[in-house]
Amino acid sequence: MTEALKQGLGSVTIDEVKRELAKRPLIRAVVSGMTTVATPAMKQAETSVVRFARDGRGRYRPLGNPERPCHREPFNEGQKAAVRDVLASRDRVTLIRGPAGTGKTTLEEEIGIALREVGVPVVALAQSNSAVDVLRKEAHFGDAETVARFLKDAKLQAEAMNGLVLVDEASLLGTRDMRSMFELCEKLGARVVLVGDTRQNRAVAAGEPMRLLEERAGLKAAEVTEIVRQGGDYARAAKALSDGKTAEGFAALDGLGWIKEIPDGERYQAMANAYLATIREKKADGKYKTALAVSPTWAEANRITQAIRAELKTQDKPGKNKTGEKILSEERPLNIWVPAHLTEPQKGDDAGWIGPGDLLKFHQNTKNYKNGARVEVTEGMKIPVESAKHFEVYRPAKLDVAVGDRIRYTANGKTRDQKHGLRNGELATVQGFTAKGDLIVDHGWVISKDWGHIAHGYAVTSENSQGRTVEKVFVGLSSQSFGAANERRFYVPATRGREQAVIFTDDKDELLKAVQKPDHPISALELADASHRQSPLRQRLKRHLAFVRRLASFAQTHGGRKRHVQEITPIHQERRYVR
Repeated sequence: MTEALKQGLGSVTIDEVKRELAKRPLIRAVVSGMTTVATPAMKQAETSVVRFARDGRGRYRPLGNPERPCHREPFNEGQKAAVRDVLASRDRVTLIRGPAGTGKTTLEEEIGIALREVGVPVVALAQSNSAVDVLRKEAHFGDAETVARFLKDAKLQAEAMNGLVLVDEASLLGTRDMRSMFELCEKLGARVVLVGDTRQNRAVAAGEPMRLLEERAGLKAAEVTEIVRQGGDYARAAKALSDGKTAEGFAALDGLGWIKEIPDGERYQAMANAYLATIREKKADGKYKTALAVSPTWAEANRITQAIRAELKTQDKPGKNKTGEKILSEERPLNIWVPAHLTEPQKGDDAGWIGPGDLLKFHQNTKNYKNGARVEVTEGMKIPVESAKHFEVYRPAKLDVAVGDRIRYTANGKTRDQKHGLRNGELATVQGFTAKGDLIVDHGWVISKDWGHIAHGYAVTSENSQGRTVEKVFVGLSSQSFGAANERRFYVPATRGREQAVIFTDDKDELLKAVQKPDHPISALELADASHRQSPLRQRLKRHLAFVRRLASFAQTHGGRKRHVQEITPIHQERRYVR
């Protein structure tokens, strides 16, 4: 209603919007005291996803030889059992479920090796580029790609013909994308293995299809439970969080001294110092340790970034204290493009969501624009609203970037010479600037100063942290971010570290309340069931059935004597049902 009134400001009334809303064919039910709605289209999408998996149960030959010994060592019994379950599977869709840190990536690598041995082609996918990097570097799927790329790349689709599509971090996949992928796999004759954890972050897009498949399609997940990423008390804390025992996991982290209550003005400085101390600490192999800074909101993540960059400007580079050289130098302001995060209906509406100065970046060919085309909106320009699903919208902003800065790409692109791809979510370090002001990054790659799809790469949100593993993770969770905190957004970042997870807050007691908030969205199918149970006709039938049961019980007790029937209180109201 709020959005409708915004759109129709000055031309509609509240009563008109209420009447119109009542006419719309939405699925409605009261859930936890709140009227909740879903669309028939989403219900249809969920039904399609469930049907694809359910109809494919037990209809195929085993994927491989379940008696084959695992090559990976050390491999715990849970991992070996999961590999055997997958290789023995006769279903079209197979699920692997495991909490964070249980070695799912090494398990995926073993499955890939086993299937290649018997000639089954495997296409490995993930929802985000960071998860794709993990598949490439750690699971050794060198050709791993995003689900979005698979849905539109005919060559990649052909590689999955009569083979297997393996999807990592499948909990991040929305229902519509899952349906599209399943429809493609049906045409290609490909089977699907979904790997993930339904307790970790869910999709930004609508739906939670992996949970739906477990609950509605009758699929039995191959499960790994033994945490191998962490050890000791940290592992016990991670296990409690993965089991949904948030208070217990919180207490374990607090007992380790890792939940730090620090007031404003000091907290981000302390966090920056801890982060920088970690990335300057050497491991036994001589390499520097890795760290990750996380917050549930971009607003707090940006404050963390500012603190880290401020510290980098004042501290000397390791090994160069004699010269006093700074880590960050030659800072320059750059024009960048910030995602507007408009929905497809908003992009397809000519009511002013897109205005002069915005940038339209096309990710698919259309009638008038090619894939990769960038169009800056000018005054009076006709917005191609009919192609809303083919472009994203960006807004102009400024970003200070210095030599030595860690940056993150916020869109796919190319280097200035068009020879190298830049992947959304990837990190790079600025090595310098050209005479024209273009950025020089790792490997000597040059990025045009006008490209603009970059951000600082020091701190990320919980959703961006999923799938990553570092030595130490630092989580910023001030009271300003409590509204965005919940079980999932605490569990995921708190389990990214191998050695340590330190949480910085300004109110420990309120933080505990915030991170215990559940995040269990209802599906359209569940809502439809609730709507059916709550329908007026069903409620009347329930009342009538209860009345009939009371009548039958009374008749049985009193030998069915007619004179007693008149004594039943509701008989005068429900006389027509007595017969």
